[in-house]
Amino acid sequence: MTKKLLLADDSLTIQKVIGIIFANEDYQLLVTDNGDAAFEQARQEHPDLIIADVSMPGKDGFQLCEAIRQTAGLEQVPFLLLPGTFELFDEDRARAVGASAWLNKPFESQALLEKVEELLSAAPDSSAAEAVEETPIAEESSVTEESPFVEESPFVEESPFVEESPIVEESPFVEES
Repeated sequence: MTKKLLLADDSLTIQKVIGIIFANEDYQLLVTDNGDAAFEQARQEHPDLIIADVSMPGKDGFQLCEAIRQTAGLEQVPFLLLPGTFELFDEDRARAVGASAWLNKPFESQALLEKVEELLSAAPDSSAAEAVEETPIAEESSVTEESPFVEESPFVEESPFVEESPIVEESPFVEES
């Protein structure tokens, strides 16, 4: 059965990249460009998984996740946050609002596919997710080796743009007076 994914990201580039990644997979991808619209679409469509940018108009990714966790019928939907590599990302806050996992942008296509498959396989049956009942949010747990949290993108580690030398105080672009 085709799984329904909801993507909330204001970057057209990320929307297109994720669209291409899932184009030949057995997923229906719903796309929106802000957190408020994503919340309304989630309430109407009951996606099997939500992928959200951390920083976007309307509700940010943290606020969207928190709202989803407090909405009957959606509280068990896996939620994948997409922080930017150079954004400050609060892992403790991600855990506190109930994010299932996160994957730093930029990411490799295969890493996103694997993370989505992992989260969906660990999720309760989607028919159970549509049942309206009060389900307590799981208590915060520590990150272990088996955790679904991806703390660093392998793409960044291999990037030729990441320097291993310390930051130089003097800039070659500033003339000294």
